[in-house]
Amino acid sequence: MATPRRRPGAGSFAVAVEGRPPVLDLAAVAGFAYVGLIATALAFTAWFTGLRQLPAATVGLIGLLNPVTGVLLGTTLSGELLTLPQLLGLALVLGGITLARPRRETPIAPAVTDPPKVYR
Repeated sequence: MATPRRRPGAGSFAVAVEGRPPVLDLAAVAGFAYVGLIATALAFTAWFTGLRQLPAATVGLIGLLNPVTGVLLGTTLSGELLTLPQLLGLALVLGGITLARPRRETPIAPAVTDPPKVYR
């Protein structure tokens, strides 16, 4: 059986730049399992429920909110600092979503008429 070819030094470059990866403990494995199973199942369910209820173009734009949500959750829950480039990025994403969302066609309302007069 042939073994896959690796680029020489690819792993050592990552270790040199980022350092050794942390040791996985039970909490890390539980976190990976939660994200891999529960959070993915919830996202899958929400996505396809949205596709049943909304136009596909609208649901496609919702995916662009992922980085916005991540930045805002990191700021509020983890106390991360919100920098000017991040604020500009949030503004660009939200502006793009606003410009790209499908327009609603307003139906023409029927003319309002008075009820017929009855003469006796």
